[in-house]
Amino acid sequence: MHGIRWAEHHLATPCGLEAVEAREITVSRTFADFDDFWTATRTTPGVVSIITDMSSGDIERLQAGLRQRLSSDADGRIAYTARANAVKGHLPSGCAMLAGPPDRAGTVLSHHVLPVGHSKSAH
Repeated sequence: MHGIRWAEHHLATPCGLEAVEAREITVSRTFADFDDFWTATRTTPGVVSIITDMSSGDIERLQAGLRQRLSSDADGRIAYTARANAVKGHLPSGCAMLAGPPDRAGTVLSHHVLPVGHSKSAH
């Protein structure tokens, strides 16, 4: 189970959200070169939490692995694409919150981001 179906099942089913709407959001970003990519990426909360306790040698190995894995064009630009599966629904009364408080209309929003080319299998 992948994409929207995974998001609907794992984010909406546990609490039986009502009036569920789901959509996939795809975003792309282009970086001038690897240094531009690394400068932007290393300051994101997810990456900061990972590299904070890493030695400088481990960070250099991480950078080297990323350089090999990321494709660049003839000018050295790196294009990165990611997908977010957005699920929106109304929370039935008596059900615990899924992801923060509902808005004024009683709608709870939640998300799960998967880089393109990666998938999450249902357990």
